[in-house]
Amino acid sequence: RILVWILAQLHLLFAAFVLGVPMFAVITEIIGVVTRDARYDRLAYEFTKLSTLAFTITAVFGSLLLSAILFLYPTFFSFMTKIFKPTYFLYFSLLLGEVVYSYAYYYSWDTLKNTPFDKWVHVFCGLMLNVFGTGIMFVADAWATYMMSPRGTTPTGDLMSLWQAVNNIT
Repeated sequence: RILVWILAQLHLLFAAFVLGVPMFAVITEIIGVVTRDARYDRLAYEFTKLSTLAFTITAVFGSLLLSAILFLYPTFFSFMTKIFKPTYFLYFSLLLGEVVYSYAYYYSWDTLKNTPFDKWVHVFCGLMLNVFGTGIMFVADAWATYMMSPRGTTPTGDLMSLWQAVNNIT
């Protein structure tokens, strides 16, 4: 349990960072485009450099977490898969979109700064990165909300059965 908790906590902390930093970067970049102040552009670029490193760390912890849950709690994962299997494709599609826009946003920084139109195309890439990241959080929040609901995951789904099951364990 402790291993899964540590992996989940680290994954969530870095995931929150990966979700929040691009929001700051895009807002800062928009301010730079509107005011034509290069300092904001440099600041947004520094934010983005942080984000790409954190994205890799988040993926590593997420993969380790998934592996730990599959190996240590196969029954739980099977139960959750029966309920949320349709969301897995959506989650991985959103994750792929976030990866594509994350790298497009970072690696096109110098290429898309020559004209105002190019800069707005770059801002669009950043906005799409944030849309995909927020979508990932919506899907993951659906899983977490279900797991944290007071109804529990007993065969009957009622609170009394859950309470009895917990008391029988202790």
